Amino acid sequence: TIFKNERIPLTFTTKGLSSYGKRVGAKLVEYKDYLYLLGGENKTLLKYSIALNEWSKVSDDLSMRVWPTAEIVDATIYAIGGRNTTDGKIVKNQSYDLVNNTTAVFADMLYPVQYMGSVVHNDQIYVLGGYSQSQTSYLDKVQKYDPATDAWTELSPMPTARTTDAVIYNDKIYAVGGYSSDGTTGKDYSSIDVYDINTNT
Repeated sequence: TIFKNERIPLTFTTKGLSSYGKRVGAKLVEYKDYLYLLGGENKTLLKYSIALNEWSKVSDDLSMRVWPTAEIVDATIYAIGGRNTTDGKIVKNQSYDLVNNTTAVFADMLYPVQYMGSVVHNDQIYVLGGYSQSQTSYLDKVQKYDPATDAWTELSPMPTARTTDAVIYNDKIYAVGGYSSDGTTGKDYSSIDVYDINTNT
């Protein structure tokens, strides 16, 4: 059950059942009244029409990836990280241009991860935390991607290394919840880490 203020339960309805297969570990983004679904043991990019309550296929050109993140900047979807389903390696980053219907590979993260949080601010993509397959560890890294220059920058780290989700409000990024493990003991986080974009702290 999902709650908001004072634990008032929210009511959900089931809509738009897809016939395109399972999507465990997928990522959903929104653009101009459509929802776009990528990843999740499937390389098909799907589009959901909220108005028509129906799914349609956009492309089969994206790589299969599970537990990535994704964001949209200037009508382009950026599919970031996530692992493949064969050897578990982090997948190359890909973009999909919704206007020209073209797919491209863009620069690797400085620290390729899965299970991370992300937000967009001033056409820059911020990626927080996540799990590094190559380092077999959870990261505290904050990485910024600039689509205009196809370049990544490392910013001040989070106070805690973990998987996480993130939202942005008033030029501040809130990394909410998550999980980490030292290989023996796992820990769920109930805390919120706040990153100030203007001061890089």
